[in-house]
Amino acid sequence: MDLPPKGKKITLSEIKRILSMFKVSRTLPAYILIATLISLPFATTAFADQRLDTPSTFNSFIDAVVLRPLGLLAIPVGFGAFIIALPFSALGGNTKASFDQLVKAPAKYTFERPLGDFD
Repeated sequence: MDLPPKGKKITLSEIKRILSMFKVSRTLPAYILIATLISLPFATTAFADQRLDTPSTFNSFIDAVVLRPLGLLAIPVGFGAFIIALPFSALGGNTKASFDQLVKAPAKYTFERPLGDFD
């Protein structure tokens, strides 16, 4: 890229020539970015099938120390919310669904899920 010497005035045609060089150099990264964003979902689905059969020690520790006690607390809180929502869910005819979501789901998460498995 030839720039005019210092002190010389730049003409409009020289400015257009310099800007046209930058336009060409900007399109390639834009195409690369677009191609990357388009291919990103396909790359993640290729690795989605890979799953560890055994959870890591860290996941088991966090599950046992943090999530299980929170699950134990969520059961009575959910039961309290179920009791409060019971008149409304009875009017709507969805008492069982309300119980399943507010009481049964936290109990399953706490007691039936394997240690360290967050799914």
